[in-house]
Amino acid sequence: NRRTRKNPLLTVLRNAILIRIVILLVGIGAQYVVEPYDQSNVQLPTNFKNQLSANIYHAIKGFKSWDAVYFVEIAQRGYNYENIHAFFPMLPILMHVLTKITQPLCPFLDQEVLTILMGILISNISFLCSIIVIYKLTFVITKSETFSKTTAEVMSLSPAGIFLSVPYTESLFAFFALSGMYLWENHSIYGTALFFSLAVATRGNGVVLGGFFIYGFLKNGGHHLSSFFSTVLFPLCIMAFPYLSFQYLGYLYYCTPEYNLFLSTFSRSNDISNFYSEYHPWCLNRFPNIYSYVQATYWNNGLFNYWTLQQLPNFVLASPIIFIV
Repeated sequence: NRRTRKNPLLTVLRNAILIRIVILLVGIGAQYVVEPYDQSNVQLPTNFKNQLSANIYHAIKGFKSWDAVYFVEIAQRGYNYENIHAFFPMLPILMHVLTKITQPLCPFLDQEVLTILMGILISNISFLCSIIVIYKLTFVITKSETFSKTTAEVMSLSPAGIFLSVPYTESLFAFFALSGMYLWENHSIYGTALFFSLAVATRGNGVVLGGFFIYGFLKNGGHHLSSFFSTVLFPLCIMAFPYLSFQYLGYLYYCTPEYNLFLSTFSRSNDISNFYSEYHPWCLNRFPNIYSYVQATYWNNGLFNYWTLQQLPNFVLASPIIFIV
């Protein structure tokens, strides 16, 4: 219509909404046609409040797979196991808060059903917001409505569509990271730092976004110490705060008897360093980092660790889109 022709962003947003709906419907229907590859959610709840809640759960249970299992677990019960410290807290916190807010409005739904639905809602709203931001960011850089529209449309058609629609961190991270980049292009250093810090609170690898501040400093000459503190060091501290806080809370819980009832009991009659050596060896490091330990120990993450013959079928599966890119 005339309104969408005058505003290309409305067209892009309308198409993105339609694509989200199609992806969700395909995701719901696919689990009734093919056997799920991931069996993380094989242990299904059995005591539902009512048949409606049970029906909704069985329709969306496929969206609680892979990492989503852990985000739902954290949102409901917190960080009860060492291995789930690989997942940063922003998405589970939002899921938990929205579940608490909506629970009185939907008392007929089980908490787990509502938590999954809130995760789906957050991911899809975040993705649509990301579409708006990437359109505006591209326009600021290129001054071209056509190129901005094309960029947003390509993002809408991402082959990772299902991961951007379920309780995963990708959509939320994209929104925070792109918003920070948009503010960067508009010369708002501390606004950028704030959104980048939210991105770090969503995914630990968001710390690489700190390169923007270093690049900006070097691009402007990189000679004045006073500008280094205001344009690099202080923004990096803001950005790193969620990461360091997450590590510190993990250290308090697993490495200090004052915050762990089992450790306080154990340390009275045993050499606590032997306990650390066997169960939490990272506690004995000079700079304890639960995130890097969990990633390496439980998830086998590391440089080229994924590059094995066993993963060859996955590389073949991904090759068409890699070729297109």
